[in-house]
Amino acid sequence: AYASGLFFTSFMIVAMSPPVEFVALAIVIGGGGFVLLHNSLQNNATQMNPEGRGAAIAVYAFCFFVGQTIGVAISGFLFDRVGAVPLFMGSAILLPILVFWFRSGLEREQKGT
Repeated sequence: AYASGLFFTSFMIVAMSPPVEFVALAIVIGGGGFVLLHNSLQNNATQMNPEGRGAAIAVYAFCFFVGQTIGVAISGFLFDRVGAVPLFMGSAILLPILVFWFRSGLEREQKGT
């Protein structure tokens, strides 16, 4: 839940086009959110298949980097058409949704449903 707040704060600061000092702060805040989400995702990747942790991490890394590549391509397309402010506001909304979706999946998994 902390990651979602950090992502929201970071991307909203950037969307408001503040002075560069605030953008630097937003990058630090967003990096904190990224660390929290990435570590949780990677930790769960190692637990998906205890007998094949290496394969699980390889699939995780593949999906992670392919997702980043697709995300950058889509972001570039959107930036050219709608500009930076809607792009960063959309990220401020969608990244916390991703965090809560992941968290609800973990809670369902822990309950065994």
